[in-house]
Amino acid sequence: MDIDSRYVPERARNPRMPATKENLKYKYNKLGKELDTIRSEYENNVYSVIQNLERRYDETRNWPLPCYRKLKSMIKDSTNDVVISKCRVPVHEHSIKNMGDRKNVYEQYTTMVYQNPKLAAAAEKYGHSGLLGYCILQKAIEDKQRRSPRKDVEKMHKEEIETENDDLKHHIRCYDCKFLRAQDTLRELKEGYSESKRYMPHLRYRRMKKMIERVIEKKELLQLD
Repeated sequence: MDIDSRYVPERARNPRMPATKENLKYKYNKLGKELDTIRSEYENNVYSVIQNLERRYDETRNWPLPCYRKLKSMIKDSTNDVVISKCRVPVHEHSIKNMGDRKNVYEQYTTMVYQNPKLAAAAEKYGHSGLLGYCILQKAIEDKQRRSPRKDVEKMHKEEIETENDDLKHHIRCYDCKFLRAQDTLRELKEGYSESKRYMPHLRYRRMKKMIERVIEKKELLQLD
């Protein structure tokens, strides 16, 4: 059976690819495109959903009467099967899914960061040290210099390009962790909604409000670095 070469790790396709400056520049540009793609997918499939949930919920705060049906609608719209399926980690070369068991992927990536000096340096630089099982993207990540346009690799030394490549890999895996975090969060919201059906309307109303608030309070899911 033929395998799409896009999904085969580069080291498997080019096992002896020397770390020349030209190869590092090629890798830098490739990693940049990979990060742009996964950022775009996150913005369209996760960020937009949670942002819309937050906006709709904020609109209800000033309503004089309880909005029971509105709360039900916004939860159902944010947790349908299509939405949750789109929160899965995209297929890409440096995906944390390649690390193995999804259930322990947070811990596996945290361990990888601790054990790899280059990854540890990248994590520390962006305030991700420890990771707490996933990347908590702090407010400092909004710094514009950490976003496109990318640096001019033609003016960089080989060691600088290697460092930039490590940073890009780290941010790619941060997005993977955010996809997983968002998927778990929306699944919990969906399960909580189903469980709330056994409560009387006035009690269920308060529970639904709390469930939505727990989602929109996770501000790291509403950051695009």
